Amino acid sequence: MSILGSVMGAVSSLMGGGGMPLAKIVAYEKNDFTGKIGEIELPLVVDKEMDQTYGIKWDSKDGGTAQGESAPIRTFKGYENTKQDLELEVMIDATGVHTPAVPGINYGSPDISLYLEKLKETVYGYNKSGHSAPYLMLVWGAVFASESTAKGTKGIYYCVLQELKITYHLFSAAGKPVRAVANLTLLPFVAPLKRPTGNSPDLTHLIEIKYGDNLPKLCEKIYADQRYYHDIVRINNLPSAYAIKPGMQLLFPPLDKVER
Repeated sequence: MSILGSVMGAVSSLMGGGGMPLAKIVAYEKNDFTGKIGEIELPLVVDKEMDQTYGIKWDSKDGGTAQGESAPIRTFKGYENTKQDLELEVMIDATGVHTPAVPGINYGSPDISLYLEKLKETVYGYNKSGHSAPYLMLVWGAVFASESTAKGTKGIYYCVLQELKITYHLFSAAGKPVRAVANLTLLPFVAPLKRPTGNSPDLTHLIEIKYGDNLPKLCEKIYADQRYYHDIVRINNLPSAYAIKPGMQLLFPPLDKVER
């Protein structure tokens, strides 16, 4: 069965039943969503608003104001992937008040510490083979959609974690966490093979470093100017331009050459 077929089956099963709905996050090693690392079910808080923002970039600095026009001519610069973030609130409760039961939560003790460890490992843990944080697939309902979601697959949200915040609300007499709320901020992620091809400097590129690569050479290829390697070092939080090695994945976003 294909990955998509198995995922669509998971969507159907996760939407059923009463009580607090369970979503699922599956973590992968590679940015094409292969090499499964693990998965975890999330008891979602859905009796509150969930926001998704879709951004478009327009630039008027270069175009200026045409003769006879009273306002600048805005030039389309692409879509802002970082504005399509999705915020989820997850209720982790071992008191038994909420249903259905969530795999990984100890209702007998009660104790949610093992579940929290698994949550952090699944969405936040460092992926040694991919030299990055894991790539995530969220499965639930039919509302999550972005440019990272293939047509006809609503309820499947391909993403990466931007932030995980855990707030503890209740402890047992032994000091074990019994109830907590986890807030996840997810950013959509488009697998490189599904992105527009070409070396256009107006597209965001995720480049996997290969043997013999260096940042000036890659910047010359993408931006036609090797001097941009300083910006790539800063954007990817590298200690220096020499701190790259085969297998690393670096972002090469659109850069405004006018501001240099």
